[in-house]
Amino acid sequence: AEAPAARRLAADSAHVLAAAAEAIGRTPRAISSHATAAALPTLPELPAGNSEGWHWSATAVLTHLNSITTLLNGLDTSAPATSTVAPELLADAPALATLRAHLNPSGEIGRHALRLAVAAGIAETFVRITGLYEGRWVVLTVFLVLKPDYNSTVSRGVHRAIGTAVGALAGALIAMLLHGTPVCLALAAGVAVAAAYAVFEVDYLRYSIYLTVFIVLLLDILGLSAETTATVRLADTALGALLALVAYAVWPTWHARNAPQIFARLVDAHQTYAAALRHELDAVGAPDAHRLRTLQSAARRARTDAEAAAARLAAEPPQPRLTADAAQALVAAATRLARAELSLHTLVTAPAATRLDPAQAAALTAATEAALADLTAQFAALSGPSPAIR
Repeated sequence: AEAPAARRLAADSAHVLAAAAEAIGRTPRAISSHATAAALPTLPELPAGNSEGWHWSATAVLTHLNSITTLLNGLDTSAPATSTVAPELLADAPALATLRAHLNPSGEIGRHALRLAVAAGIAETFVRITGLYEGRWVVLTVFLVLKPDYNSTVSRGVHRAIGTAVGALAGALIAMLLHGTPVCLALAAGVAVAAAYAVFEVDYLRYSIYLTVFIVLLLDILGLSAETTATVRLADTALGALLALVAYAVWPTWHARNAPQIFARLVDAHQTYAAALRHELDAVGAPDAHRLRTLQSAARRARTDAEAAAARLAAEPPQPRLTADAAQALVAAATRLARAELSLHTLVTAPAATRLDPAQAAALTAATEAALADLTAQFAALSGPSPAIR
């Protein structure tokens, strides 16, 4: 009995999408809000039935179709072609939601942003107080060297220091050999900057060498002593690299040490979000959309932190508490859980959400919360090999 209903719903949904595509494809002058409304058929209705089988997926499809028709019916192209976004749509924009989720120094991205801002601020303050010659190179080095993880920060600091020393020496020697020949100096500077651009994405050490050669030659052409430029850049770059390393040492991000807590927060955030979704599904009346969006944002931030931690674990020495492979498996499981939560969120906020049987709902809630709470406790107190990921 459900198969014909499912086929009928699919056909009606395809008809709505075809009409929407036709309305969008019209020229701006030929379309009006009234014409769009008339062109779009009435949304199909979900047949009566229980929550088994395809009903939840059908509810999600109808919710998206309803959003499409609402947007198209609200078009008014008779007004000037200005970009306006409704506040409720702007509030739900993925980019803004991600930004709001990371405006917290407890997360990895927020912590790195604060660490970088403080380090760069200290460098700029030092330069202004001391009047350091070409002090902008100190601040620039802090921005280029300080990274969210230990491996990238140390390797960049070492590569930039060595590259600047080699490049300063090479640039000074080239400037001495080509002294008094501006054309040759300009050609050599052009070759150096082209080489720096070519290797920027693949080899930071060589990039630092070529870039320093270019700067020394360029300033020599402008009348500044190559020896002075080489010495100042070497000193400023070394100072900036040292500040970046100190900033990371003061407030480090050791993923091998913090990974179990990061993944515990991941499971806990999804536990809270899933429990709220189940509560709203069983509740009577309109769902608390603001609270659901807040919990969804927290779960997104926890998942982003876990993804970053799993990627960084591979660059640190292996730890028995949580291996890189186990971390990647946990991230994959969290992603699958997030997709399921998104479908449940759609079901909860649908105009006519399909309700579960109370007994089934209670059993599902108890089982889900118990499993997630157990995982949270295990990862919070993880001290041995990671449990098997099923």
